[in-house]
Amino acid sequence: MDENGASFESRVDKLIETVEPDEVEIHPTARSLATIALHSVEVRYGEHSEKPLPLHNAEHALDVTERAIELTNLLYDYIPEEYKEDIYELVLLAGVAHDWEQLQGTGANEKASADYLIGLIEQTGDSRFNTERFKQRARAGIMATEYEVDEETRVINQVNLFKDEPYEDGKPDPLKFILAFADINAIAMKGPEEMYENAVKLFFERNLEEPTEEALREMLDYQQLFIRSQLNDHRMKPIIDRYFPDYKGLGEDGDNKVYTEMRKAYNPNIEAAHEDAKWLRGRSDIAKELEGMLHTFDFQAIASRLGKLIHLGRNK
Repeated sequence: MDENGASFESRVDKLIETVEPDEVEIHPTARSLATIALHSVEVRYGEHSEKPLPLHNAEHALDVTERAIELTNLLYDYIPEEYKEDIYELVLLAGVAHDWEQLQGTGANEKASADYLIGLIEQTGDSRFNTERFKQRARAGIMATEYEVDEETRVINQVNLFKDEPYEDGKPDPLKFILAFADINAIAMKGPEEMYENAVKLFFERNLEEPTEEALREMLDYQQLFIRSQLNDHRMKPIIDRYFPDYKGLGEDGDNKVYTEMRKAYNPNIEAAHEDAKWLRGRSDIAKELEGMLHTFDFQAIASRLGKLIHLGRNK
């Protein structure tokens, strides 16, 4: 195994260590497949690949999977028994492979990524994972991360969250909700710093050939619209009710108990980031301040500088 492969193996082990339920033990086949998938994503989109992507690379795959495991830990007691089976292996595998394809466009990307993962599973011949139900769930989990952007409101809609799968038999699989939420809610789950880093990386991913101050200003302005949509309870509550119907009305103020748990865990982060984003919107001086750094392509340094500018500006 090459150096990257060995590194990814240890990163997968660290992810597995974050699984909380004592009764869950990750099967070695899942560990091996996750490592292979991560290495493949890095070969396709890593720094030394033919098509390097600043955001959608192996690090992103690891980050999404880490968040998905964290969310599964939080919600484990609320997941129906029939869906607890293999939930962590599914989160691990679908998480690392969900963005394996990035060049075909939304929808087609997710389908190709799911096809890749299903192919890996079938190659192993492992009877635990090479079952129709496991593969259907893995595919549905990845397809749940598909999104479209409303051109008027700029709200991101994960269009497959309300799609019924034949295997669900009218009872939606929480795996789909977990992967979809973990994919686009880094800011809510990890804090405002994720906004700085992801905004910068996504800016470069879309403007790698010619990063300009104007394009950066547009990306920074967009953060407030995006984060405001993530605060929209009218969007989130129906989704949670769909995936966790047994807990409707059992939380605080008559809300779904799962909604209450998630709000306690993540709302402080998203509200703090929203305050940063509101301050940032329309501040052309911030993009101007960062303009001189754009051609260094040092994403981390630019994101760090952005965070410092926001903190300095807000604390004046």
